[in-house]
Amino acid sequence: MVKVYKCHNFKSQSVVPVDGEPVAVFSSKQRVFVATQQCVIEVFVLDENDPSGSKYVKSNSFSTEAPIEQLLYNETGCYVATVECKVSRRQKFYSVKIYLNWDVCTEDSRPIAHVRLAGGNYNMKPSNNKSSWMDVIDIPCKQEVSCISTCDRSGNLAIASEEVIFLYHLVEKTVPNSNNTFLDVVLFIQLDWSFSVNQVSLCEDFVGVLSDKEIQVTRILYSDKSFGRFTIDETETNRTLRSVSTDSFRIANRKTSSSIIDPAFSSGKDSSVVSQFSNVGSRSSSTPSPALSNSSLTKSITDSFSCILDDENFVQWKFEDTDLPKNDCSGNRRRELFRDSKTVHLKGLQDLSCRDLLLADPPKVKDLRANFKGGGHITFGDVKVETVLYKRWNIQDIDGGWRHIQMVPTYLAKNERFSVVDRLGTIPVHSSSFSDLLGMSVLISGDSSGFLYSLWPHSMLLSEYKYTMPAKQIWAEGELIYVLTEKGLEIYTCRASAAAVFSMEDYASPVKVFPSIKREVCLCGIHPFIGPKKVTVSENHVILLAMVDSGNKQNDYLWSLYALKKYSHGEFYKEMIAFGSRYQQKNPDTYISLLEEGHMILRSTMVTVVPSDMSHDSDLLQESAALLGEFYSMPGNSQWHLGLPYYLMSGLTLSYVVRQALQYKQHTKSTLAYSYGQGFLYYLNYVLFQDDEPFQLKEEEGDMVLEVCAEAMADKLSRIILFSRLQTYTQEKTLNLLKHALHQKYKPDEARSGTDMLALSLLHLKSCDPESARLALATVSQMELQQFCVNHHQLLHEDFQQLSPLSQLMRRHCPEVLIQCLIALHDIGTIPLDLAIKLLQGPSGYDEIHQNAHLKEYLELLIDDEQRKYVFEDAVILLCEIYIKCLVQWRPPTASLSVSLGSSAIGHLPRGDGHFGQRYVWLDHIPPLQGPKSTRQPCQYIMTTNPTSARRSGGTPSTHVKANTMCSCFRCREDLLKLQSVLCSHFTTLTLVEKVATLLEEGIQGYDSLWILCMLKKDQDKATEVVMDKYPAILADYSISIMQRDFTKWKVFLAMLMEKLQVQVESPDHREKIYLEVVKGVFSWLANEMEPEDFLNLLPGNGNVMFFLPYIGTCYKKQQSRRLLSNIVTKGENLKKVAS
Repeated sequence: MVKVYKCHNFKSQSVVPVDGEPVAVFSSKQRVFVATQQCVIEVFVLDENDPSGSKYVKSNSFSTEAPIEQLLYNETGCYVATVECKVSRRQKFYSVKIYLNWDVCTEDSRPIAHVRLAGGNYNMKPSNNKSSWMDVIDIPCKQEVSCISTCDRSGNLAIASEEVIFLYHLVEKTVPNSNNTFLDVVLFIQLDWSFSVNQVSLCEDFVGVLSDKEIQVTRILYSDKSFGRFTIDETETNRTLRSVSTDSFRIANRKTSSSIIDPAFSSGKDSSVVSQFSNVGSRSSSTPSPALSNSSLTKSITDSFSCILDDENFVQWKFEDTDLPKNDCSGNRRRELFRDSKTVHLKGLQDLSCRDLLLADPPKVKDLRANFKGGGHITFGDVKVETVLYKRWNIQDIDGGWRHIQMVPTYLAKNERFSVVDRLGTIPVHSSSFSDLLGMSVLISGDSSGFLYSLWPHSMLLSEYKYTMPAKQIWAEGELIYVLTEKGLEIYTCRASAAAVFSMEDYASPVKVFPSIKREVCLCGIHPFIGPKKVTVSENHVILLAMVDSGNKQNDYLWSLYALKKYSHGEFYKEMIAFGSRYQQKNPDTYISLLEEGHMILRSTMVTVVPSDMSHDSDLLQESAALLGEFYSMPGNSQWHLGLPYYLMSGLTLSYVVRQALQYKQHTKSTLAYSYGQGFLYYLNYVLFQDDEPFQLKEEEGDMVLEVCAEAMADKLSRIILFSRLQTYTQEKTLNLLKHALHQKYKPDEARSGTDMLALSLLHLKSCDPESARLALATVSQMELQQFCVNHHQLLHEDFQQLSPLSQLMRRHCPEVLIQCLIALHDIGTIPLDLAIKLLQGPSGYDEIHQNAHLKEYLELLIDDEQRKYVFEDAVILLCEIYIKCLVQWRPPTASLSVSLGSSAIGHLPRGDGHFGQRYVWLDHIPPLQGPKSTRQPCQYIMTTNPTSARRSGGTPSTHVKANTMCSCFRCREDLLKLQSVLCSHFTTLTLVEKVATLLEEGIQGYDSLWILCMLKKDQDKATEVVMDKYPAILADYSISIMQRDFTKWKVFLAMLMEKLQVQVESPDHREKIYLEVVKGVFSWLANEMEPEDFLNLLPGNGNVMFFLPYIGTCYKKQQSRRLLSNIVTKGENLKKVAS
């Protein structure tokens, strides 16, 4: 289907002053070439002084040898190609001429033409001046030439003659024995078709041909080396990695005569190539060759099958005959057996889109690079031809057959274009800009209908065209198609560039969108002309030749050559939008069709055309996206999900989109309850909760957005206040909106959700009403509150600089929830250790850090898990500093200290698997601790009145502080106990104990115990000496916990102990009995744990045998017990294995 909208116009129109009667016309960027009946080609260029930009003036002209039937100009090669025909009495002689330096011919100078055969030698004397003549290359043709075509990017030339196509390549050669170079065209490939070729279209490595009944498009593929991978595979694979830099653009194709011969190429193909072909399907002969024995043949076939890999298309076929039941058609249930006829389903054959390709007869390829006489051009690698499109003419169609074919490429825009002398490379069908090829399409047409197919990167039918009358000539470009009919020029939209740009991105994301490239095309303009004959299109102009019979005599015509100035893509978009806006209300389908057409044109232009004003084109693209977003966001639009990506593409601010929706609501003047469009609500929901920076809005703009949200999505108002990017609004208005929404949502006695109450608490805080905020926060469960804060960490801080008001409220009334949130955020990497310390410390200095109970609790929870050991080093050192500062500044309670009745003196150490280790039992006997039970007793400093006696006397329970006493309760010694626990951990490092040792000050509580724990890491013998001297009663427990089963440590310790006993024998004191009990306890433990051999080696050499004899006996008894237990277990396991 084709939609008709008259929205296309030309910017200006002028007449090109041609002297002779035109027979062929062709236009390039700035020039127009007109071939006349007088065998003259006139060249016209744009008049730079003309304000309309459509006036052409004649620059020069040159003569041809014979009348011209077809005329082309190649921009890259800067040559004019013609098909010329000489007619004699008996036959016609066709030739193709290449005019190279045609610009040397001027009105004042008519240099002679230097004609030479293509591929021949260039006979030029060094004294001759090359610029004094026009260089013409002659390509004689034995048969009639039906058509020629050039690739504007590579400079290649295709000549169609009956059933053969010859491909020529433009190269630069060197004159023998000279440094002079010259251009030549060399034949490098010949394609033989199965039908007579009427037209040919060449672009890069794509070749399209047509006859009356067939159209076939093929692709010429070259490999890097013989039987290697074809280069197009690598190009397509790396297509997404295409560089846009101008440096990568200098990829070349220039062929020089110095690279003509390669010894590796001319020596013949390697015989090992035969082994690369598969043996699948081969049959052995009745008289096999002796070289192919059964074993070797079997191995060869096996190896061939072993190379076949199963993929997603693998289907296993089974051809066994099976007997299946068959029911009688009459309805009787008589069982009858029949043989199942197996059907093989081939995936490629089942695809209808591939059906036509099976009918295609691929052309025969003759690679003429090496063996064609006079070729003079060799590149390396094999060549093959692959059919990418084949269409046969349907005899039932009204048209008489195929009439037109044209390749329509789409390239990435570049700021530079290069001529043939700037190109290098080895693939003759690839241009210097082949790496920038985004897509390739082809337009095929009959008299009254045409089809646009995408060939690469995806093969599909894009559009179908129905002309108002039979077409005489068709010209396609990326965005528009020009159809010349008997009455004038019809202009249709083209999807070639749009399809190529569409293939560049993946649109699986909901925020990416592109209009449907298969949408019905538009007939956007019909321009009447009298007697239109030919049309050609350049970058900025349409050149149309009109001829009418003068009526005076036969073959006497009046002609006019019109130059029609095209609108730029941006101007054409404005014309389309202006036309579509007239029908925006009455016919929305017309409006959206033109809107999407214009958007596709702008999107394609931004990628494929170097813009003269990038900012202007970008603004137009954003404008079109905004209009599309507005359209799809309207109420009742079934494709509402498209509004979001277009709005995001437009760059419009949130306040602008909301204001636009409010204006549309006011213009509707509906008496019913207004409902915003689903697309608009979808956009609001996305941008408000997008993971991005907060919106920079004024308060009145924020109020406007919240009012719309309260009206359109009241159920999400609380989440918008809490978690969205909308942070600026008037607190009082927002609080009233939320209260009104909650009043409508809940019944008076109904419990409110945690989200709603948290939002209410937050608004009360921002309104400076902390008590109402506390009451609202108290209704939210701690688990739900923690989940909210972890999932939306922005609630806890203000741009990671300080705690938010909500965090301050939580810190005061539920600090444990705040700490747990910070721990969870640390574990997921959102708030690391240093940032959490910064937030909890606030404005207070480092000297006051020990007074921050929340920071200390955070560090304790952080190191109480082995999975966080990567932060132990930093966190533990800081925590130990806090503990020591607390111990240094600790003072017993005084009478002026207010003591809470609810405070408990009984607590416990952290019980995780982190840095808090099991304290040694002997630490409870080192002051200020007074035994293992002292830490579980009530605080001795605080005396509480008996509640029973207080009630009898009519009073209330009270507390008072006792002086001159010593307390070892957990509350008074908590910091000491925790520091001891940290130093007892197996995670304790030498760095930590050295830090603690430098911070210790004599006189603080627990100095001896902390010093001993530090010395155990630095100098264990020194710590043992101090314990022996100051605390001999704990020696047994100390030695057992420290030495454990280490023989060497026990040897040293016992030597020191025996030395102390020897001193007591010589000069006894009160410690003699203590040391003796220590010896008994130590050897009792050793006798139970050590092997007899080690135990005997630990006994002192001068010891009393009768004293140690019981311990020796105990040691041997324990050894026998262990052996007996081992034997019992072993036999039990063996019996279990036998039974099983």
